Amino acid sequence: MEHMKNTGINCLLVVWILAAMPLQAQTALPAELAAAYREMPGELVYVHQNTGLLFSGETLYYKLYCLGRSTGKPSSISKIAYVAIVNREREVVFRQKLRLQDGTGQGDFLLPADIPTGSYKLLAYTQWMKNGNGAPVFSSDLMLINPYQEVPQDYLPENRADSITADSLAIQPAKILQPAIPSIPSGTEAFTATLNREGYGRRQKVELELLSPNADAPGGRYSISVRRVPKLKPPPPSDPLAFEEVARKTEVTGAEKEEIFLPELRGELISGKVQTASGSQPVANIPLALSLSGDDFIFDMARTDGQGRFYFNIDLDYEASSGIFQVLGNVKEEEYDLLLDPHTVPDPGPLEFYDFRLDPMLAAEISDRSIRNQIENAYGEVKADTLVKAAQEIPFYRNFQQQIRLDDFTRFNTIMETLVEVVDHVWLDRDAQGDPLFQVRPFDGYLDGIGLPPMVFMDGLFMQNHEDIVSFPARRIKNIFISRDRYQLGANVFQGILAFETFGSDFADSFYRNFLKPETLFKPVPAKTYFYQEYNGSDEKTRIPDFRQQLYWNPGLEIVEAKTNIHWYTSDLPGNYEIRIQGYTATGHPVALHKTFIVE
Repeated sequence: MEHMKNTGINCLLVVWILAAMPLQAQTALPAELAAAYREMPGELVYVHQNTGLLFSGETLYYKLYCLGRSTGKPSSISKIAYVAIVNREREVVFRQKLRLQDGTGQGDFLLPADIPTGSYKLLAYTQWMKNGNGAPVFSSDLMLINPYQEVPQDYLPENRADSITADSLAIQPAKILQPAIPSIPSGTEAFTATLNREGYGRRQKVELELLSPNADAPGGRYSISVRRVPKLKPPPPSDPLAFEEVARKTEVTGAEKEEIFLPELRGELISGKVQTASGSQPVANIPLALSLSGDDFIFDMARTDGQGRFYFNIDLDYEASSGIFQVLGNVKEEEYDLLLDPHTVPDPGPLEFYDFRLDPMLAAEISDRSIRNQIENAYGEVKADTLVKAAQEIPFYRNFQQQIRLDDFTRFNTIMETLVEVVDHVWLDRDAQGDPLFQVRPFDGYLDGIGLPPMVFMDGLFMQNHEDIVSFPARRIKNIFISRDRYQLGANVFQGILAFETFGSDFADSFYRNFLKPETLFKPVPAKTYFYQEYNGSDEKTRIPDFRQQLYWNPGLEIVEAKTNIHWYTSDLPGNYEIRIQGYTATGHPVALHKTFIVE
């Protein structure tokens, strides 16, 4: 008991020190923290995917679970996770970054027409797992078929005896999943599932009743996939029960590392280094700013360390696909190179790829499925998924006290005239060097703030030289936002916030200074609410083809009571369908449920 108590104290100590350190993506761990670091909890990642077989034009849906290695409960360490697809040469053909909420994230991937037919691996991990202090990188098999390209020789039959026969590729009767270990400690089932019928017609409602006899099943985290069983034999589906049995027994391999990848404790890490343009020498101790434009723009400031490295922590969703970095202060006019750290996929260890060969007898089935996919994609606009805007606290630099809509007032030609005639508590002054400097009047009692610069933004871009926008045409400005409080960000103190918004919100697209460094970002994917087909008896949708193979996908299945009812609608495709529910109970135990039904 005493050892567990000390371990918990050490974990908290390391997390606190790492959070307080000038962070970067990879750093040297102080020797005095090495022992405590080895005591920090590891993570494991499991992915529930909707299928192991995809054609070009089809979508892979997945739900990612990030867990404490020893508990099975949601990990409190990483707030970001990564998913990648690699081919047999271990080349990355697709990757995504996910924000984690309570240890879970979701994503999807539309298979394009330029990926060759072949066997691939889906990998999933967190940055903290790169240190080897948790379970191995998660991997599962993917069989991708591209009917619009020539099939590589490795996937053609060498001869009839070696090829997959038509019998082995026929529709397989789905079997009930037999877990390798009990789904909960008592050995009883976490759920029992009952359908309202054994067989269904086309475009008919399917009702599923879930009963949860165990108290820890409600309140867990689950995902459900309902999909047609293919005629082509896909790779075996992943199973959280068998996965955890293996993952928890895997020996820790990276505990002796002195250089570590820091966990993304507070959000997304964006890191890199600044070096001289000639000589590639690190530039130490210079201030930087990062602007992510958009209606809900993001702003942060940092400073390089002794090796010229910098770190930004982004804990909010953003719209921009690129960020604008800028060197601040008196050194900004010098020439620097800013290099972002590239994202690397960790070594997953030995990988055995799923072996398959396509028989010519399958040509008709492949052709039919491809035609159905094209028809479905042609009606994509009426079956589109919906982006979910995350509810988040407004950061202080967007929490304005006053908004001035300039069309409500007489228009003036210049910003200076507009400030004088329309805007109270804001004026244009001069700094010690005689350069233009906006001023925002503090509230009564805080007059010592006069003289301090405000934060100034133009369409979300931080403006350190106020003279760059003094002559900007006021007719192009839609709104002016003002805050009069004093703010501190790092070592920087600002008196107020002044933000301009143009009609096109495109100021940064045409603005250039040599100290501005635009960089494309590897950004997290937005969450979605996935399309749900309903038929209510009206004629509204009767003329729209319905060749859905994926009848239902819900990565956020909620089970809050002992009895839960779920429903969906069949499509125009007859055949065998399988229901797979996977996830983790409230106490961290894996659940896997498999059931089939027929559509005639």
